[in-house]
Amino acid sequence: MKNARTGRALAKQVSEYLLFFVAQRHNQHINVYRID
Repeated sequence: MKNARTGRALAKQVSEYLLFFVAQRHNQHINVYRID
């Protein structure tokens, strides 16, 4: 049971990190084209 719970928490952490990483790359991508 403990392993399953840890795995689920880890999966949640990884998915949140991936979302953050994608958002960061997306923001950088936009900033490249926006020259103010």
